Amino acid sequence: RSVPYPAPYLLTEIKSHGGKILISSDSHKMCNLDFAFEDTVELLKTYGFKSIVILKNGKFCEVGI
Repeated sequence: RSVPYPAPYLLTEIKSHGGKILISSDSHKMCNLDFAFEDTVELLKTYGFKSIVILKNGKFCEVGI
């Protein structure tokens, strides 16, 4: 992959329907576990997202980006 998934048009749809984003990885190598996460956060900001969802203490919660 050369760009994060989902594609930009899907980010637009997710945002317009009030969807939330959880950044994750499908890496099979530890060195790539967080590949392009910082770029992904910047991309999300350009589509108007102000937060992401994380798992903390066994519960999902929103944190600002």
